[in-house]
Amino acid sequence: MSDPTVLKPSRRRGWLWLFVATPLVALLFIWVLNYQLVGHPVQTKLSADPRNQGYSLSAHFRYYVDPSVLVLDLRAVESAAPVDLFRALFQSAEALHESGRRFDRVVLARAGSPVFLMEGEAFSTIGAEFSAGQNPAYLIRTLPEKLFRPSGQPAFDRWEGGWLGVLGEQMEDANQAAHQWASASEQRLTTGSSGGRCVPPLNRRVSGTEGEVI
Repeated sequence: MSDPTVLKPSRRRGWLWLFVATPLVALLFIWVLNYQLVGHPVQTKLSADPRNQGYSLSAHFRYYVDPSVLVLDLRAVESAAPVDLFRALFQSAEALHESGRRFDRVVLARAGSPVFLMEGEAFSTIGAEFSAGQNPAYLIRTLPEKLFRPSGQPAFDRWEGGWLGVLGEQMEDANQAAHQWASASEQRLTTGSSGGRCVPPLNRRVSGTEGEVI
């Protein structure tokens, strides 16, 4: 008489198959969920614009399982100007705004490494404004002050003062932001003394703390 506690070879193979298949099915489900909810809307929007062919940007949840945080991952850059990366960001925000997706935080990553953080509300506002026809130049020049380092510190200054000088500094920050995102470098280009930039007389650099002039 055979021992009922000993599994037959066929039953062993069945349990082994179940052990291997379960995590694979779970991973497939997670990937499909990410693609349907965020990846597909973003890729559809970007693919519709032939100007986006010089780089690859993907969208997924953080760790693929946290729907409160969106990751926009710049996977490859072959030929792109700063304005191209900004357009991709704005179009992604527009696509997810149109699909009704909202997030607590958005991560701008380069090849899987976080470069900038953005509040989810700011990202949603960009999507709504871009969809409504807001001037892209305005969205570009005001973007850097919405960005944070992975540490949580503001990535760029907020500028106050004469509009012409402020405009120039905002566009300089925007250009740096695009290059830092593309190169995954957090090092900021600086000129002037003490590691800061030469500030025009009519402008003030305002830190992340409201009203604190530095």
